[in-house]
Amino acid sequence: MKIGFIVLMFSTFCVTVSLLSEDHDNVPAGMVLIPASEFQIGSTNGDRDEKPVHTVHLDAYYIDKHEVTVGEYKKFIKATGHRALSDSVFRCSPTDLHPVVGVSWHDAMAYAEWAGKRLPTEAEWEKAARGGLIGQKYPWGNTIDSSKANYNKNTKSGTHDEQTTPVGKYPANKYGLFDMSGNVAEWCLDAYQKDFYANSSHQNPIAGAERLNQIINNFKDIKTKRVVRGGSWSFNAKSVRVANRMGEKPSLLSSDVGFRCVQNVKP
Repeated sequence: MKIGFIVLMFSTFCVTVSLLSEDHDNVPAGMVLIPASEFQIGSTNGDRDEKPVHTVHLDAYYIDKHEVTVGEYKKFIKATGHRALSDSVFRCSPTDLHPVVGVSWHDAMAYAEWAGKRLPTEAEWEKAARGGLIGQKYPWGNTIDSSKANYNKNTKSGTHDEQTTPVGKYPANKYGLFDMSGNVAEWCLDAYQKDFYANSSHQNPIAGAERLNQIINNFKDIKTKRVVRGGSWSFNAKSVRVANRMGEKPSLLSSDVGFRCVQNVKP
């Protein structure tokens, strides 16, 4: 009986390892697999719109290791004839290795559609940014660290280098993701609702729709504020916390805002 039980447990272990290996083998280039699980979203010491802290469950998904770069976005423009980037973009992001800025939420949605991806929901973004840490302010821990992110470090005068840094310059979090705090703030899929956390669903929450496709299939007509996460090179330490939430008009073009994409994991 004991031998049979051991054989069964070993077989189960082998199958599990095989499935995990297969999942990792199938991760798209430049992306990271975020496994399905529960996590706590929000903050007890942040602004009102970050409360209450609550537990949500997310299905597995892939997310870009870094923010979409100028070079990647140029390929999208060349392939689709999408509107060109303005000259002001290159003052903040001067090379193809810098994150693209000066793109609206609609631009980001169009890029994601072309790339066979989508923007992350707010919950997907925060889970990825936390990197598996629980209740910490930043992707690396509870204390701001100027060696780990591009943000406005001179809070007394408000001065800063008015420029992004190339993606991947700062260390990745424990999920292997770069610039989840600072560099550029990032568009998310959801509508921005100040009190959303008080009414958020437990399973794969999203604001402004019941299903992802309701947003994705009609994104060109959407005019309501969208969630922006992560803070940027011009934001202070408080504003680059992983729980910090903002809402902006989807037409916004800013030297502060870019994006990264996610992709569903096929069953």
